[in-house]
Amino acid sequence: MAQTTNYNIVKPDVGASENTWGTALNTATDLIDSTIKTVSDAIPTSIVATSITDTPSSLGTANQQLKINAGGSALEFFTPSVTNLSDTPSALGTANQILKMNSGATALEWATDASGSSGIALTNLSVSTGSASTGGSLSYNNSSGVFTFVPTDWATLMTTITGTRQGSTSSDMTVTGGGTFTYAHGLSASPFMVQWAIKCSTAEHGYSVGDIIYGTDTVANASHSPSVYVDSGDTTNVKGVFPSLGTFQIASKASGVVGNTVTTTSGRWTMHLKVMK
Repeated sequence: MAQTTNYNIVKPDVGASENTWGTALNTATDLIDSTIKTVSDAIPTSIVATSITDTPSSLGTANQQLKINAGGSALEFFTPSVTNLSDTPSALGTANQILKMNSGATALEWATDASGSSGIALTNLSVSTGSASTGGSLSYNNSSGVFTFVPTDWATLMTTITGTRQGSTSSDMTVTGGGTFTYAHGLSASPFMVQWAIKCSTAEHGYSVGDIIYGTDTVANASHSPSVYVDSGDTTNVKGVFPSLGTFQIASKASGVVGNTVTTTSGRWTMHLKVMK
């Protein structure tokens, strides 16, 4: 009869071994049973550190991890540290140092904190208010930690503006038909804006004494409107010509005819100029 390769279990020959099948099968079954039992008994019911080759004989403490030992020959428990990480220093630094990238950007290294041993505190910062200046400012001293606020000196600023933009108003002029006038404004510069206006001196057309109508509100024609001009290069005077008829066409303010164009009565209105440089 033939036998199995590993355990030499007898195998009856097919078509032969008459009257020996039962004995051969019983023997084979008993061998298989005992082999399975032996293997089963050899398998541990639980796995502990001592059951594994090249491991510690007992478990470590809380939060420890398992790693290859320094000799590369076995496993061991250890408490994790920043020094166990790749590309970090092999030992801890000194008090108040920080971990930063080295100059070659290849690994981390310990270095002194640039802000000092205790870092920056709220008490390290302060605010200082300086004397007012024309423009005002806010600055910071990165050595002392002081913010300095300088408010705007509005008085000086307004004086500067006033000195740059000045105006002048003429006295009330008696209007004469076709007459000329010259107003010395005293601004020492050619004006950028000139405006003329008429003021009621005797009530009419619904207007009261003191009411003022500006030139843009009048009808523009030579008979009823003045011409105001500045000679080229003249930094002293504004000149002009009164309406040829000595009167002005205005919108009526009187009840019932409000808005109708009416003509002023000669001698009931004066004219003045406003000049800006």
